[in-house]
Amino acid sequence: MYNDYPQPHEDLRELVDRIDKLGQLVRVPEADPDLELGTLIELVAHRGGEGAPALLFDKLTGDSKGFRVLSGATNSAQRLALTMGFPRPGHPLAAVNSYRERMQTHQPIPPSEVDSGPVLQNILREGEIDLTAIPAPRLHELDGGRYLGTDDLIIMQDPDDGWVNIGTYRAMVQGPDRTGLWISPGKQGRQIREKYFAQGKPCPVLISCGHDPLLFLASGNELRWGLSEYDYAGGHRGAPIEVVRSELYGLPMPAAAEFVIEGELHPGETAPEGPFGEFTGYYAGGRSEQPVVRVRRVYHRDNPILTVASPIRPPSNFSYSKCVMKAGMV
Repeated sequence: MYNDYPQPHEDLRELVDRIDKLGQLVRVPEADPDLELGTLIELVAHRGGEGAPALLFDKLTGDSKGFRVLSGATNSAQRLALTMGFPRPGHPLAAVNSYRERMQTHQPIPPSEVDSGPVLQNILREGEIDLTAIPAPRLHELDGGRYLGTDDLIIMQDPDDGWVNIGTYRAMVQGPDRTGLWISPGKQGRQIREKYFAQGKPCPVLISCGHDPLLFLASGNELRWGLSEYDYAGGHRGAPIEVVRSELYGLPMPAAAEFVIEGELHPGETAPEGPFGEFTGYYAGGRSEQPVVRVRRVYHRDNPILTVASPIRPPSNFSYSKCVMKAGMV
């Protein structure tokens, strides 16, 4: 494990405390989620380079519910190593070597199901949900809306094989109980969605918008069909990820997650989505009709922390960790 911590962090909040003790966290007392937050993320990342800190926005303008936002948790060799439990790196290449060595002995560890967890501190059901009241950011000036899901986990279960897949796909707020979900062609989540649609059934889905960055790293990696990202992340953690079943569909969500949406995609039900500044630093496409999640449950901790990965010209939340992990695999 990381030199200072023989045990893995329990949840996002413990990891934030460790990043703070490492001297790599800057707390922003207040920021407007409409463009200002995204601008600050980009300026800090580009001006700071390898030494750029993680940002914790303690208050969001106009928010009265105590939401916070974390950005850049794995955007340096030190923080990536801290998240993954690697030895403290003296140079960025040390993190690459640590990942390469880890993968030579890595064995998946399935999640552990528990009866309860912090994510169940608050549960909103039909008639109580209003996603428009959540300070989801508009990150780039030409974005088509506010995106609650950028550093998110889209959790689905294959209807035939029963295995649980986790991917990261952008989720745009479409209304009080609706969110768009753009999944690129060929992705496993899209294949699972189309299986349900082909059977004339709605596709159940969980969207986690605040969680352990280790799960985010796993969700953005290309894993073989049938291997759950929960198992992959557990193997890196050296211990099972604790999960708790959702009320409606019994899907496993991280028990220590900060904010999770539950609902379903219905065949033929779409809404205009995009454009959105993507991980390349450019707008990859325009506005198009995309499936919409009917949101029927919201689970969240008190004063939840939303995890945000603002796609910008590299280096960014996406590119840095991917560069290290891809280099280790090569």
